[in-house]
Order: sequence, then C-alpha cells, then structure tokens
Amino acid sequence: AQNNLGDIYYYGDGVTKDFVQAVTWFRLAADQGYPDAQHNLGEVYFNGEGISRDLEEAHFWLSLASAEWNTVSAAAGEFRDQVASFMTPEQIEHSLARIAAWKPSASP
Repeated sequence: AQNNLGDIYYYGDGVTKDFVQAVTWFRLAADQGYPDAQHNLGEVYFNGEGISRDLEEAHFWLSLASAEWNTVSAAAGEFRDQVASFMTPEQIEHSLARIAAWKPSASP
C-alpha cells in the first residue's frame, strides 16, 4: 500500500504530483524490503526527483530490488548496471558494503 501511495504522488493520479511525498512513501515500503518500492526509490535517486541525485543510493536500492526473483528484478538489475557505469569503483564498493549489511525494517 505504501508503494502504491508513492505511485499516486509520483504520477499525480488524483492528487497534485509531489515527488517529495512519493519518495517518502517509496522509502517506507523499500525499508521493509518491498522490491517494487526499492526499484522506484533507485530510479528517483538516479533522476533526482524529490530528492538530491545520488548514484550510490540509486545503486544500493536497485541492487536490493534485483536480489529477489520477481518481475521487477531483471529490470532493476539492468538499470543498476547502467547506474554503475557512472560511478567510481569506490562508490560501487561503498554501495556493495551497505547491501551486505542491509536488513529490512519491521512494518510500522
């Protein structure tokens, strides 16, 4: 439901388009391990929509989204690889270390 609210704000579906609100809802769902929200959050970090552009964050969230086999994972993995082509080796290393340590949060 949180990811869906993010989509509603991202696309302005029945509400005024609001990237900041979209990021807030995507983050809540992504932190709980929802791959669609992780993919969405990776995209907004890459594009800098509602949040400062951050390649490490984009790589991090897209990597998490691609870790589980589902309909989102292949697209997330391809986009993550594109993001990595803009990153330094140090940025990639930092992202990979965060991925290894990441655990989903409990539902609110």
